[in-house]
Amino acid sequence: MADEIGSLLNETITLQATPSSIVRWLGGEGIAIMEGTFNGATMTLQIRSSVDGAFVSMGSDAELVADGVVAFVASHGTDLRIEASVADPTGVDVSILVV
Repeated sequence: MADEIGSLLNETITLQATPSSIVRWLGGEGIAIMEGTFNGATMTLQIRSSVDGAFVSMGSDAELVADGVVAFVASHGTDLRIEASVADPTGVDVSILVV
């Protein structure tokens, strides 16, 4: 089950192709900060589809291969997560914050 947050999720992604915890977004503008050792991984901010419930990328601007920030806007109750590609990041810290 997703946890509703209004301000912050801090998590370290360390396992191959393992998504982060699911965040139930309270709505509005936010940023996802990702920094650490990517080891060739692509880290992608994903949103749960209202059509079939699957997670999908928020677009090519939501994918990072090195330290960076992704800005986004999502409605109240939207489920978000970060997913690593098949490469093996050894420690990418992820923070999702309200702007």
